[in-house]
Order: sequence, then structure tokens, then C-alpha cells
Amino acid sequence: MTFNETMDDIAKGFDEGDGLRRYSNAPRATDRAVWPVIKRHCPDKTEAQCRQVIHAWLDSGLLYSQEYHDPVMRKKTGGLLVDDAKRPGAEVRV
Repeated sequence: MTFNETMDDIAKGFDEGDGLRRYSNAPRATDRAVWPVIKRHCPDKTEAQCRQVIHAWLDSGLLYSQEYHDPVMRKKTGGLLVDDAKRPGAEVRV
């Protein structure tokens, strides 16, 4: 999988039947954890390596957190979005 496909998966979030949910980098957000998205695209990476990638993307501003209404928790919480303006122009491997 490519970098942009990974970003697309994070950007679209996921649906558990109750509505769209966003991934999170919060340690307690196990059901919305974003690191498994990296692991799915790069199965050779460890959880720690996946988390390092996410932190680098957060530090660069490529990923950012924004409050949204979580349909499962039924309250506002932070979820990750992708800043498309910060994506590289060409596909690169993660």
C-alpha cells in the first residue's frame, strides 16, 4: 500500500453502523486507535513504529485533531483529519 492510500483510510474514518467515526491517537481510544491503520498497510512495522509514524505526521501537521460528534459515544470528542495540502505530490512508500 502507498502513503496516499494510508492517508485516504485515515481521512475517511470508519463506520460502525451508527455513523462515521474518526480515528484517534489518544492512548485510551482503543476502538478508534489510528496506529492499526498503519499496521494494516505496513504489516512489517511494530506497534511502536506505527505510533512513531503517527507522531511524525502529527508533528508535521499532515494529521491534526479536530472535535466532532462521535455517534457511538454520543458526545463531542477529538478525531484525526488529514491536511491534504501537506500531502506529497507523488506516491511514496510508507
